[in-house]
Amino acid sequence: MFESIALSKSGKPTLLVVAHFKGEKLDKDSAALDPSGALAAGAARAEATGDTGACADAFPDGYNRAIIVGFGDRKTFNPSNLRAAGAAVARRIRTIKEPRVQIEITPALATLKAADRIKPDAAGCCFAEGLALAAFPTDEFKGAATPKKNDKLALTLRASDKAFTDGLTRGLGLAKAANLTRALSNTPANIATPMFMADQA
Repeated sequence: MFESIALSKSGKPTLLVVAHFKGEKLDKDSAALDPSGALAAGAARAEATGDTGACADAFPDGYNRAIIVGFGDRKTFNPSNLRAAGAAVARRIRTIKEPRVQIEITPALATLKAADRIKPDAAGCCFAEGLALAAFPTDEFKGAATPKKNDKLALTLRASDKAFTDGLTRGLGLAKAANLTRALSNTPANIATPMFMADQA
Protein backbone atom coordinates (compact mmCIF):
# COMPACT_ATOMS: atom_id res chain seq x y z
CA MET A 1 0.00 0.00 0.00
CA PHE A 2 2.77 2.44 0.99
CA GLU A 3 6.47 2.39 0.21
CA SER A 4 7.13 3.82 3.67
CA ILE A 5 5.43 5.63 6.56
CA ALA A 6 7.43 8.13 8.59
CA LEU A 7 7.16 11.35 10.55
CA SER A 8 8.44 14.41 8.73
CA LYS A 9 8.03 18.18 8.78
CA SER A 10 9.66 18.72 5.40
CA GLY A 11 7.46 19.86 2.54
CA LYS A 12 4.03 21.42 2.77
CA PRO A 13 1.29 18.98 3.85
CA THR A 14 -1.18 18.16 1.09
CA LEU A 15 -3.82 16.42 3.18
CA LEU A 16 -5.51 17.40 6.45
CA VAL A 17 -7.17 14.81 8.69
CA VAL A 18 -9.75 15.86 11.29
CA ALA A 19 -12.37 13.89 13.20
CA HIS A 20 -15.87 14.07 14.63
CA PHE A 21 -18.26 11.90 16.59
CA LYS A 22 -21.38 10.18 15.31
CA GLY A 23 -24.23 12.56 14.56
CA GLU A 24 -22.19 15.63 15.48
CA LYS A 25 -20.77 18.60 13.65
CA LEU A 26 -17.09 19.45 13.80
CA ASP A 27 -15.97 20.89 17.11
CA LYS A 28 -15.12 24.58 17.00
CA ASP A 29 -11.34 24.09 17.16
CA SER A 30 -11.35 21.65 14.24
CA ALA A 31 -13.61 23.94 12.21
CA ALA A 32 -11.28 26.86 12.96
CA LEU A 33 -8.47 25.10 11.08
CA ASP A 34 -10.24 26.20 7.89
CA PRO A 35 -11.61 29.77 7.90
CA SER A 36 -13.17 29.17 4.47
CA GLY A 37 -15.80 26.91 6.04
CA ALA A 38 -15.13 23.97 3.71
CA LEU A 39 -14.35 21.62 6.60
CA ALA A 40 -17.56 22.46 8.43
CA ALA A 41 -19.55 22.08 5.22
CA GLY A 42 -17.94 18.71 4.52
CA ALA A 43 -18.83 17.45 7.99
CA ALA A 44 -22.46 18.44 7.35
CA ARG A 45 -22.81 16.29 4.22
CA ALA A 46 -24.84 13.08 4.33
CA GLU A 47 -21.82 10.77 4.01
CA ALA A 48 -20.18 12.35 7.06
CA THR A 49 -22.10 10.16 9.49
CA GLY A 50 -19.43 10.08 12.16
CA ASP A 51 -19.69 6.29 12.32
CA THR A 52 -16.38 4.70 13.28
CA GLY A 53 -14.08 4.89 10.26
CA ALA A 54 -16.58 6.65 7.99
CA CYS A 55 -14.68 9.13 5.82
CA ALA A 56 -15.91 12.24 4.06
CA ASP A 57 -13.83 14.58 1.92
CA ALA A 58 -13.57 18.35 2.02
CA PHE A 59 -11.43 20.86 0.17
CA PRO A 60 -10.20 23.49 2.63
CA ASP A 61 -7.87 26.36 1.87
CA GLY A 62 -4.19 25.44 2.15
CA TYR A 63 -4.57 21.72 1.37
CA ASN A 64 -5.39 19.66 -1.68
CA ARG A 65 -7.98 17.80 0.35
CA ALA A 66 -9.15 16.95 3.85
CA ILE A 67 -10.48 13.71 5.31
CA ILE A 68 -13.12 13.99 8.02
CA VAL A 69 -13.07 10.63 9.79
CA GLY A 70 -15.69 9.33 12.19
CA PHE A 71 -14.92 8.31 15.76
CA GLY A 72 -18.28 6.62 16.36
CA ASP A 73 -20.59 7.23 19.31
CA ARG A 74 -18.88 9.27 22.00
CA LYS A 75 -20.69 7.25 24.70
CA THR A 76 -18.89 4.05 23.67
CA PHE A 77 -15.65 5.58 22.38
CA ASN A 78 -12.47 3.67 23.28
CA PRO A 79 -8.95 3.12 21.86
CA SER A 80 -10.21 0.59 19.30
CA ASN A 81 -12.17 3.39 17.63
CA LEU A 82 -8.91 5.25 17.10
CA ARG A 83 -7.28 2.21 15.51
CA ALA A 84 -10.28 1.74 13.23
CA ALA A 85 -10.19 5.41 12.27
CA GLY A 86 -6.47 5.17 11.47
CA ALA A 87 -7.07 2.12 9.29
CA ALA A 88 -9.89 3.87 7.43
CA VAL A 89 -7.70 6.90 6.78
CA ALA A 90 -4.94 4.63 5.42
CA ARG A 91 -7.37 3.06 2.95
CA ARG A 92 -8.66 6.46 1.88
CA ILE A 93 -5.13 7.80 1.37
CA ARG A 94 -4.37 4.80 -0.80
CA THR A 95 -7.21 5.87 -3.08
CA ILE A 96 -6.61 9.63 -3.22
CA LYS A 97 -2.79 9.41 -3.18
CA GLU A 98 -1.95 12.43 -1.03
CA PRO A 99 1.49 11.72 0.50
CA ARG A 100 2.02 14.46 3.11
CA VAL A 101 -0.52 14.27 5.91
CA GLN A 102 -1.32 16.72 8.70
CA ILE A 103 -3.26 14.89 11.45
CA GLU A 104 -5.35 17.14 13.71
CA ILE A 105 -7.70 14.85 15.60
CA THR A 106 -6.83 16.00 19.12
CA PRO A 107 -9.41 18.84 19.09
CA ALA A 108 -12.20 16.28 18.69
CA LEU A 109 -10.72 14.13 21.46
CA ALA A 110 -10.61 17.15 23.77
CA THR A 111 -14.42 17.38 23.64
CA LEU A 112 -14.78 14.08 25.52
CA LYS A 113 -15.66 14.15 29.20
CA ALA A 114 -12.58 14.13 31.43
CA ALA A 115 -13.31 10.59 32.61
CA ASP A 116 -13.51 9.32 29.01
CA ARG A 117 -10.59 11.28 27.61
CA ILE A 118 -7.59 9.50 26.11
CA LYS A 119 -4.21 11.15 26.56
CA PRO A 120 -2.76 12.60 23.34
CA ASP A 121 0.28 10.31 23.33
CA ALA A 122 -1.90 7.21 23.72
CA ALA A 123 -4.27 8.50 21.05
CA GLY A 124 -1.40 9.06 18.62
CA CYS A 125 -0.10 5.57 19.29
CA CYS A 126 -3.47 3.92 18.64
CA PHE A 127 -4.15 5.95 15.49
CA ALA A 128 -0.71 5.17 14.03
CA GLU A 129 -1.08 1.48 14.87
CA GLY A 130 -4.33 1.30 12.94
CA LEU A 131 -2.96 3.24 9.98
CA ALA A 132 0.26 1.25 9.64
CA LEU A 133 -1.29 -2.17 10.28
CA ALA A 134 -3.86 -1.48 7.55
CA ALA A 135 -0.98 -0.66 5.20
CA PHE A 136 0.48 -4.17 5.44
CA PRO A 137 1.26 -5.36 1.87
CA THR A 138 -0.54 -8.50 0.76
CA ASP A 139 0.88 -8.90 -2.74
CA GLU A 140 4.53 -9.75 -2.05
CA PHE A 141 4.19 -13.42 -2.94
CA LYS A 142 1.41 -13.20 -5.51
CA GLY A 143 2.05 -15.19 -8.69
CA ALA A 144 3.31 -13.86 -12.00
CA ALA A 145 -0.26 -13.62 -13.28
CA THR A 146 -1.01 -10.92 -10.70
CA PRO A 147 0.00 -7.49 -12.03
CA LYS A 148 2.43 -5.66 -9.78
CA LYS A 149 1.41 -2.16 -8.69
CA ASN A 150 4.11 0.48 -8.87
CA ASP A 151 2.07 3.30 -7.35
CA LYS A 152 3.15 3.04 -3.72
CA LEU A 153 3.45 6.29 -1.79
CA ALA A 154 6.17 7.40 0.59
CA LEU A 155 3.78 8.63 3.26
CA THR A 156 4.79 11.28 5.80
CA LEU A 157 2.80 12.23 8.90
CA ARG A 158 2.86 15.24 11.18
CA ALA A 159 0.72 16.85 13.88
CA SER A 160 0.80 20.12 15.80
CA ASP A 161 0.41 18.41 19.20
CA LYS A 162 3.81 17.23 20.46
CA ALA A 163 2.47 14.51 22.75
CA PHE A 164 0.30 13.18 19.95
CA THR A 165 3.33 13.21 17.63
CA ASP A 166 5.32 11.23 20.20
CA GLY A 167 2.48 8.73 20.22
CA LEU A 168 2.57 8.48 16.44
CA THR A 169 6.25 7.56 16.68
CA ARG A 170 5.53 4.79 19.17
CA GLY A 171 2.55 3.48 17.22
CA LEU A 172 4.48 3.30 13.97
CA GLY A 173 7.23 1.37 15.75
CA LEU A 174 4.80 -1.14 17.23
CA ALA A 175 3.03 -1.61 13.91
CA LYS A 176 6.34 -2.06 12.10
CA ALA A 177 7.23 -4.90 14.48
CA ALA A 178 3.80 -6.49 14.05
CA ASN A 179 3.97 -6.20 10.26
CA LEU A 180 7.42 -7.82 10.22
CA THR A 181 5.99 -10.74 12.17
CA ARG A 182 3.09 -10.99 9.73
CA ALA A 183 5.47 -10.89 6.78
CA LEU A 184 7.65 -13.66 8.20
CA SER A 185 4.65 -15.86 8.96
CA ASN A 186 3.47 -15.42 5.36
CA THR A 187 6.87 -16.21 3.83
CA PRO A 188 6.91 -19.57 2.00
CA ALA A 189 8.97 -22.32 3.61
CA ASN A 190 11.35 -22.54 0.65
CA ILE A 191 12.35 -18.93 1.37
CA ALA A 192 11.99 -18.85 5.15
CA THR A 193 14.88 -21.17 5.87
CA PRO A 194 16.46 -21.18 9.35
CA MET A 195 19.27 -18.98 8.03
CA PHE A 196 16.78 -16.54 6.48
CA MET A 197 14.82 -16.29 9.72
CA ALA A 198 18.03 -15.76 11.71
CA ASP A 199 18.99 -12.92 9.38
CA GLN A 200 15.72 -11.13 10.16
CA ALA A 201 16.45 -11.05 13.89
